[in-house]
Amino acid sequence: MKYQNARDVLPDELLASVQEYFQGGYIYIPRKTENCPERFRTAYKTELLKRDYHIFLKHLEGWSNGQLVE
Repeated sequence: MKYQNARDVLPDELLASVQEYFQGGYIYIPRKTENCPERFRTAYKTELLKRDYHIFLKHLEGWSNGQLVE
């Protein structure tokens, strides 16, 4: 991913609207889901998301990091 200046990419009106909310920093604008390459929508990624969610829930229940590792 390469850096692009918003002045070079966005219309002036849109740039002015964005500047009302955010100025002088970097913003990441994600791809639309339908434009996302197939490799990012794999079953493996879905499994990782399920695993991470399970770990998060256990953390909320009070499990320690040591318990989560096991």
